Amino acid sequence: MLIDRLRDGDPAARAAAVRRYHSALVLQASRILRDKGLAEDAVQDSWLAAFACIDGFNPRYSLFGWLVRIVINRAKGLRRREVRSLPFSAWQSPWSGGELQLPVTADDASPEWLLLEREALRRFNEALQALPESQRTVVLLRDFAGASSGEACRVLQINDLTLRVRLCRARASIRQALFSESVRDAA
Repeated sequence: MLIDRLRDGDPAARAAAVRRYHSALVLQASRILRDKGLAEDAVQDSWLAAFACIDGFNPRYSLFGWLVRIVINRAKGLRRREVRSLPFSAWQSPWSGGELQLPVTADDASPEWLLLEREALRRFNEALQALPESQRTVVLLRDFAGASSGEACRVLQINDLTLRVRLCRARASIRQALFSESVRDAA
């Protein structure tokens, strides 16, 4: 029986379970997260969690139902974290050499608007460059390169908690720098 082989840590049983349920689990996570990359991350985390706590599985329930519940919980948790960590994607534009560049603007943009946009990007660039390297790298990977949490963790060789802390601190520092400069200019 598959569950007994999973409890014994049989790699072939794990591969069989993944082959049998993975697509349906990704579909379930995609419905919650609305992003295939995040759904894949949630399902991958769910597989690790399921295999780690397989001894707690109650055989009165179906294995698929148990896996779906794990995926739903992981996907909802990931969605909550993603919503709480608002990216700076509104600032996103092509960048090179560590400096953000002005995006292509509409032909009818007023000179005042262009000036305000340039000033805002200048302030943002300064705030970004003032961050410690570890925080700046996380912001650039997550918010500008579009890397998922899992991808960023693998690239930086850090765990998810470290990534979230660095990203949260970086975003807070940038917001603080932008706000304090705006208040200083208004005074």
